[in-house]
Parts: sequence; structure tokens; C-alpha cells
Amino acid sequence: MKKCGTLKREPFNNYYMIQYAIRISVLLSLLVFCTCGSDQQKEALHIPHLNITVDGNTGDWNSAPLFQMDSKDHLWIGEGLPEGRWTGKKDLSVSVRIAWSGQKLYFLFEVTDDTLSRFDREFTWENDCIEIHLDPENREGERIRGITEGDPLEARIGRENNGYEMHFLPAQPPKVFVDDTRGVFYTDSTQNRYFQRAWNGEVSARDTEDGYLVEIGFDPPGSDLSRDKIIGMDIGICDDDGMGRKSLMVWSRFNGPFWITMDHFKKLRLQ
Repeated sequence: MKKCGTLKREPFNNYYMIQYAIRISVLLSLLVFCTCGSDQQKEALHIPHLNITVDGNTGDWNSAPLFQMDSKDHLWIGEGLPEGRWTGKKDLSVSVRIAWSGQKLYFLFEVTDDTLSRFDREFTWENDCIEIHLDPENREGERIRGITEGDPLEARIGRENNGYEMHFLPAQPPKVFVDDTRGVFYTDSTQNRYFQRAWNGEVSARDTEDGYLVEIGFDPPGSDLSRDKIIGMDIGICDDDGMGRKSLMVWSRFNGPFWITMDHFKKLRLQ
């Protein structure tokens, strides 16, 4: 009778198993990267390509989507800003439209504010003020390299920017501040000329029956705008009402240091 033989197991080959594991890791990494990229494209707000004239008139904005900031959810709480100071939409609210054309981003802010500022506070954000927080290359992370929440304002000067914090005061004429690595945002130290020269910037502001309107256009330095580009952005609206920043609304609803990190910014996709 023929005896049944036993099966011989081949020695475990560590080399091939390691190579197999590496290939699986690479494939999984690529899958996560592609998924994140597609999710970001899917979730981004679509920003239309429009021909805009910065003149304070709203007729060329009719086809741009409208974004609202008008609820308690948008209030930033902290640093002496309690929720109870905001009394409703007539106290402070804003509708925002955003567009792009060529190398410029355009903004239309229609702000409801029952008491307008005299623009005599020491710092820009203590007045009625529009803030645009811009991550033009969608880098996320720290806005100014090496700067943390606890650092003094002067520590930002001369540092490298990854993004920008821009302030626009609806005075007559408007007061513009676009780069806090060039200087502290003191209300009497405007950057209007720099904005016009380095950003090809334009701004128009006027009072309205319920508050004020601000229209803005600029070319972010060193950034190339093109169709399907994703940029990061947040918006803040400061309300003075004679109290020196009585309340503050933030588009992203992020209640942390939105002036330091760009991780929470909304994503905008240029159409």
C-alpha cells in the first residue's frame, strides 16, 4: 500500500510579505488622498466668474450666490464678548456675495447695523469693521509662521505669511488694512496705498438706510487665480455701537483663534 505523504510547507518569506504590505499601504494612502481631494471639491462653495465694477452699485451682483450671517450661531464668544450683547438681526447681520474675474477676487457686503461707528477706536477691530481672512493657496495651518495666540501683536511684524487677515472700515473714505506683518492694525495707520499698489486693490463704501455697504476687489499677491482653484476663507464682522467691539460674527462659526489658524476656513471653488 502506498503511504500518504505529508504536505511540506514552504518557509515563510519575509521579503515578499514586507513588499506586499508596503504596496497595500501606498494604495491606501493614495485612496485617502484622492477621497479627501474629491470631498474638498464637493463641499466647496462655488464662486462665479463675473464682471464686477467696484463702485458701490449692486446691479452686477445679481447672479452671485448670497451668504448670510444673521444668527446667534455666528457670534464669537470670548475676550469680553458675551452672547447677550447682540439683540438681533437689526443690531448686526450681513449678507455677502463673492465673485472673481481675471486675477481678482470681489466682495459685496451689505451690513445691517443700527448704530454706526465714529472710527476713532485705537485698533481696527474695535470699530465697525469687515474682516476677510484669506488662505489663497489653501495651505491651512498657521496663518503667520511661528505665531501663536499668546504672542503680542508686534511679534507678527516681519514674519512670513501663509495667509492674510484683512480689515476694511466703512469710513469716508474707507480705511484699509491688509497685512499685519507690515504693522499693527492701528486705526490711524492705514494701508490704503499699499493695498492699491501691491494688491491692485479697490474699495467703495457708503451708508445705507439700515447700515452700510462695502464693495471690494483685489489681486492676492503671489497667487494665481484660475478655474477650479480652491481657496480658504473666513469672514468676520465687528460691531462697535459706541462700546468698542460690542459683538463679533464669524462666518465659519469657529469660536477659537480664527486670526491664528486657517484650519477652520470655508473652502471656495472658483467656477
